[in-house]
Amino acid sequence: MSAAKTPYSTILIIEDNPEDLLTLKRIIKSIAPDLAVITAGSLAEAFQAIDKNPSLFRFVCLDLNLPDSYGASSVIQLRRHIGTCPVVVTTGMAHRLSVQESEKAGAVSVFFKADLNGKKFKECIETLMQPQDA
Repeated sequence: MSAAKTPYSTILIIEDNPEDLLTLKRIIKSIAPDLAVITAGSLAEAFQAIDKNPSLFRFVCLDLNLPDSYGASSVIQLRRHIGTCPVVVTTGMAHRLSVQESEKAGAVSVFFKADLNGKKFKECIETLMQPQDA
């Protein structure tokens, strides 16, 4: 990743499934083609990326089922590490409790992976891409 990227020109996708990762990247790039994407396959890898430049990320897409974390505890751990950066959860777990716990833990939105091509996910990403106050 180029060190010339400015804050908020990059997102972090934390996803261990290669097919889901490709889907997320494709959808996000269709909305914001100039946005740089950094990926991590585990929460530990994500923490390393965040530690390199904590203010780099505009938002984070987080899978709830990773090799080193599971469920809403993933959101809690990420929140502690990244602060106020928006976290969008993507999950294959179709449990209403997972959604509620993730939102309570600080996720701005939760989407089922089967719905990633839907209008609501795209609207969420477009909203997160709106200019932010410095």
